[in-house]
This record gives sequence, C-alpha cells and structure tokens, in this order.
Amino acid sequence: MLDWREHRDAIEEYRRAAQWYEEKRPGWGDVFMDAVDAAVDSIRDPSVNWGFYRNQERSPQLYSRSVAGFPFKIVYLRSGREIYVLAYAHERKRPGYWSERLG
Repeated sequence: MLDWREHRDAIEEYRRAAQWYEEKRPGWGDVFMDAVDAAVDSIRDPSVNWGFYRNQERSPQLYSRSVAGFPFKIVYLRSGREIYVLAYAHERKRPGYWSERLG
C-alpha cells in the first residue's frame, strides 16, 4: 500500500464538503465520505495508474481521480511510494486554485 499524506487545506476542503452535503440532505455527508474513501482506495492501489491531471505531463506530475457521484476530484502528486493530496477540488469552482500548494 502506498503512503498517504494530505495538504492541511485539502483536509479542510473534504470536511467542509461533507458537512455541506449533510446539511443539504441528511445522510449525504456519509455518502460523500464513502465515495471519497472508494476513490482513495483506488488511488492507493499500486496496480492501478490513474490519468495525468488534464492529460498533461509536467513536473511535478499531477494526477486526478474523480469521486463517483459527486462533482469532485482528488488532485494529487505521486512520488515513489507516496501519495500527496493537494486538494479535494470541486470540478466547477475555482479551477486550479490549489496550484499554490505545489510550493
């Protein structure tokens, strides 16, 4: 299994999104978290390679994984045996805002 780290702002994004869904419809916060967990499990599986972020090769290499059933992507870097999550990003809000986290 690959090591997993998250930017502190990414953790907060995840929490806020789960809370927002829960407030809109009770139980949906848990549904969102389960969908994120499934996406995380697939990212951590070393036998699976997800696509480059927006199909672009760059350095450092970015990847993204959609969260099934929700307009979110997990944006992350993969280096050796480590995954570093930059964002749990809404697909339609502030594209690329998390790029400042690369530094």
